[in-house]
Amino acid sequence: MPLSSFDVYPKTLKEFRQRTLSGAIVSIGCAVLIMVLTSLELIDFATVKTDDHLYVDTSRGQTLRINVDIEFPSLPCSVITIDTLDLSGNHAPDLLNNISKTRLDRNGAPLDASLPSPAPASRAAGA
Repeated sequence: MPLSSFDVYPKTLKEFRQRTLSGAIVSIGCAVLIMVLTSLELIDFATVKTDDHLYVDTSRGQTLRINVDIEFPSLPCSVITIDTLDLSGNHAPDLLNNISKTRLDRNGAPLDASLPSPAPASRAAGA
């Protein structure tokens, strides 16, 4: 079995092929265009580019206002905390403003603030 039998795109018979001048011009033009574009891409790929710009971050020092309303119906207020980080990732406790916790009953309705908080669970002796 010859290797040409595996050709997926069989050629037409010679008597059905017709070579023209316009076909040759298009073929040569496409080959030249492919070579030029390939060369340009290879040159661009091999070229080292340095881009040295210094930008001043003018947003540093500004704060972002975030409004959050979250309900944790089965979690005591004493357990809930909010941690804030500044732009560099350092702990920034002075960024917390106007944080309030409201106790809720079992149905999710706010409890009266004048009611005393339930006593925390007693610790085991020696703890």
